[in-house]
Amino acid sequence: MWLEQLQTLPTTYNKMLFAVTSLQRTFLELDALYIYMTVYKDVLQQFWGVGVPIWFVRPCEVFDKENILAVVHLQQPRFGLPDPDAHAHDAPPALYMGNSMEDKIAAIH
Repeated sequence: MWLEQLQTLPTTYNKMLFAVTSLQRTFLELDALYIYMTVYKDVLQQFWGVGVPIWFVRPCEVFDKENILAVVHLQQPRFGLPDPDAHAHDAPPALYMGNSMEDKIAAIH
């Protein structure tokens, strides 16, 4: 039944193909947005809160209609990975001091 209705649409094959692929793309984008909102958003906000850099990466093609006000240079982070040759006073402050996870697991078992 639906095939008969589809055949009576006043459109060409290429236009229908474009409509179907556009629908597929929209569905995939909505699925990715749902996964981001339900799985990754809280984790990324926690990372951002403790100072872990987060990048929003997009392909260059999406910038064809964007109004880019200024191109800025990347800033060097205040802290990096500890250098084995660096002195202890150059290290970033500790975020957590306490028992390790291994101690907690050993206490359970």
